[in-house]
Amino acid sequence: MTHPLALVDSTELKGLTRAADRLLVGSPLLAPGSRCHRRRAGSGLEFRDFRDFAPGDDPRNIDWRASARSSVAQIRRHYDDRAADWVLCLDRSASMTVGARRKWHLALQLAAAFAYLLLDLDHRVGLVVFSDQVDDMRRPGRGRSAYAQLLRRLYAAEPVHAGGASRLLSCLPHIPPGAQVLVLSDFLAADGMLPDLHQFTQTADRVRALQILDAADAAPPGSGACMLQDIETRATLPALLDPDLSDAARARLDSWRARLAGNCRNRGIAFTSCSAASDWKSALMAHLTGREAALA
Repeated sequence: MTHPLALVDSTELKGLTRAADRLLVGSPLLAPGSRCHRRRAGSGLEFRDFRDFAPGDDPRNIDWRASARSSVAQIRRHYDDRAADWVLCLDRSASMTVGARRKWHLALQLAAAFAYLLLDLDHRVGLVVFSDQVDDMRRPGRGRSAYAQLLRRLYAAEPVHAGGASRLLSCLPHIPPGAQVLVLSDFLAADGMLPDLHQFTQTADRVRALQILDAADAAPPGSGACMLQDIETRATLPALLDPDLSDAARARLDSWRARLAGNCRNRGIAFTSCSAASDWKSALMAHLTGREAALA
């Protein structure tokens, strides 16, 4: 069976870099034709690499020693000093397995896609995988090696089979002051993780929340008398399933999702939700542009 991360195509991601630069980061870090960097005497900007001189480049940026070694004019590039620390918080609690693990698969893909885009924009990216505790983490790093290490962590990650309630606050000690945070979760906690998200806003420069929901979250299959069990808390509730109950459950989930979105907006948290049936590119672009998607 193909791993969901194998479907995240780097060629497609490369084409989204400029859109992410404009929509996700705010002020562009990239200038046409090359990495943007500031020319300041003695600025001490971190060296990135060299690349061939291209039409439109400022000749003052040519590194003549490197050019002599390669016989082609070389531009010296630096990491932009506006680059930020980003931390991706990935929920691996048991509720992420509802709906044949579609939520989990999409969350993995989105984590990989966001990491690629941010690293390609010279930001530092870290990862925290959590349930009721921090289960894995990697401090923010940059460049290709950081992406390779993040991918290894994502390939190794697995959701909790049962239990493991979502405790987002456990990630807080791993958020550097002034970092930007993206939380990937279904947010199916009684409080929608809002108190934890609010705590994050006290430390992080900006907080983003991307909610992934599955149709199975709202409409349990089957009919007749049954016992419903919360997959995380293991609390049980007797129920009589019928079409009216399914419709009511969907309406309640939509209402709860709308309240969560409104509360996030009031706290300055960029929030979007998407269906687990979405492909990763659609879900990513919907979040970058702030579009809401209907639960399929």
